Amino acid sequence: MTASQIAAKTAWIVPSNHYRARAIRSYAQEYLHYGKISLHQQGKHVKRASLLSNEDVKEAARKWIISTKLEKRDIPELLKYLNHTIIPTVYYDGHERADVVQYRKEWASKMVEYNYFMEKYNEDDVTMDESTFYCNESPINLWLLENENPIRNKSPSGSIMVSEFQCPCHGTMRIKNWKSRKFFFAGTNRDGYWTWKDMHQQIKDDVIPLFEKLHPGCQALFILDQSSNHNAYAPSAKRATCFNLKDTQLSSVNQRVILPGYYIGPDGEKKIQNFYNLEIKNEGKKNEQRTWFRKGLETILTERGLGKWDEFKAEGKYWKAKCGNKEANSDHTCCPFHMLENQPDFLAQKQHWRNLLIARRECDYSFKSLQENLDGFLDQVSPPDATPIEIQRYYNHCWRYIYAYNDMKDRNEAFKLVEKFTSKRFLSHHKPGVHD
Repeated sequence: MTASQIAAKTAWIVPSNHYRARAIRSYAQEYLHYGKISLHQQGKHVKRASLLSNEDVKEAARKWIISTKLEKRDIPELLKYLNHTIIPTVYYDGHERADVVQYRKEWASKMVEYNYFMEKYNEDDVTMDESTFYCNESPINLWLLENENPIRNKSPSGSIMVSEFQCPCHGTMRIKNWKSRKFFFAGTNRDGYWTWKDMHQQIKDDVIPLFEKLHPGCQALFILDQSSNHNAYAPSAKRATCFNLKDTQLSSVNQRVILPGYYIGPDGEKKIQNFYNLEIKNEGKKNEQRTWFRKGLETILTERGLGKWDEFKAEGKYWKAKCGNKEANSDHTCCPFHMLENQPDFLAQKQHWRNLLIARRECDYSFKSLQENLDGFLDQVSPPDATPIEIQRYYNHCWRYIYAYNDMKDRNEAFKLVEKFTSKRFLSHHKPGVHD
């Protein structure tokens, strides 16, 4: 202990009280056991993704630097080249990709089908959104007097997240002081981070009871979007990410249990597949040992008569557990993970499920002020005792896009169609607009 503390003070200019000495002792133990010290990993993991991490972008930037005259070789010119030449060739907008168009068509068709069964309140429905407000979030563009240069805090500072359910007939769903609006102080040493559990609690405790009181005789249908926060599955859901390549021993009987799956056997019959194996040693004796194993990708796929291990082995290759691509190839044979992920029982899993300018204009760089006034700012957009005009506009705007996509309009066609309702071009003063 003493030797490691002396060594830490000698090796580091600013040693910590305990960590450096503890690290030295760890290095010593590793050397005694293995005869070497592993490479230091601190700082090796990229915290932010950079465009230059992409090999194509990196190589293009390198070639530009080599081929460009020295006088023109500067950061602004490189940025212009990347933005206008390289990035458009590497990345593309997947909005009109075949699979995206197909999914959008199915989704829009289902939404239109649901709409036929919805009670109409001037085309009303219930919508939900969430947003985060920062106490230092002031307007980006300002009108300034000559020589006026306000000092603004560059940090966003403290934040408050808002999760709220609205309907165009009532705006924010509320009964007196009971609202569907929830404030959440996200972050470490605060409320943590908003997850599907918080969403579930909000819907159960506030949204459904409020909906039933405000819309007697109606039934609510919740369709939640696909943001990363909402992609939360039931604890027993079947997900390919839950399985390793090989069978894995369960370290605790309290580990999450995955429900059985199914597949269609060679005889055309539906087969139930359990994802666990029980190994019993010394059965019936006093020292009997029972060990549970969760099946791995290899076992699950082999039992289903699937897998490409033998084919890859015959070619002198190895079928990796994950191919590294976000999307699977057309027949899902790129890797075991994607093959299992695209099996019918795994695809059938069900998922649980605004930026306010007023808050920016009233910014005084105080978290206390934001906390005291945010509820009132939100009520200005959805007044308690007035028709929620803004909410109705947002709602109608969304439905126009849904109907446009249901008619198989592409992005540009849908935008032009919706634009007729959302923008006006005046030919001269005091005349109706072109779309009126």
